[in-house]
Amino acid sequence: PWLSNNRGSLDVQSGELPLQDNGAPTGSFDATGALLRFSGGTQTLSAATSVTGTAVEFTNGTITVGGTYDVTGSTTMAFGTVTFSPTSTVTSVGAHSLGNGTLTFNSGETIAPSTLSFTNGTLTGSDSINVPGLFTWGGGTMSGTGTTTANGGIAFTTAFGKTLTRTLINPAGQTALFSGTGGFVINNPGAMDNSGTFEHQTDAGVSGAGSFRNAGAF
Repeated sequence: PWLSNNRGSLDVQSGELPLQDNGAPTGSFDATGALLRFSGGTQTLSAATSVTGTAVEFTNGTITVGGTYDVTGSTTMAFGTVTFSPTSTVTSVGAHSLGNGTLTFNSGETIAPSTLSFTNGTLTGSDSINVPGLFTWGGGTMSGTGTTTANGGIAFTTAFGKTLTRTLINPAGQTALFSGTGGFVINNPGAMDNSGTFEHQTDAGVSGAGSFRNAGAF
């Protein structure tokens, strides 16, 4: 793995490049057709940085993204702490997967992953998240002041628990299918807003002091 305090232009043309340990880069990272992996340490990307390309993975460490982020293929987070700060500009995250760790979106942008797969950990922040494709929620905590809108429907899966403390919207014409056996806790001020179809197929409990607001079919 590399330690990068990149102050110029770093171009990953094929394969993958892992970056770990501490760094404070100010330059550009391009991984078009390749994979850029942040794999450890404390790395603070300044407002002058740009991250572009096909695929980015965050596998460990504490990473703060303060510049432009435009990744068209996929953004995958396996572990660690990743924060998109108020100075960042998030153009695209591609298909987004959160396996564990804490991911915070505070960019001031609307985050629009093509699909969202959330298996465990914490997804939080002030940014709204609009998912045009399927939102698959297997476990973890979704919090923060932003709103998540599942424009391609929701699949609640697995035996892991799910905790909601922000607003999650299943719009009209979409289906939220609850096939998992893990419970769903809605904590205040969280709200599940259903204007489509919410189909609960298991004995998993829905509880908490938050709100389940149904304007569709349950």
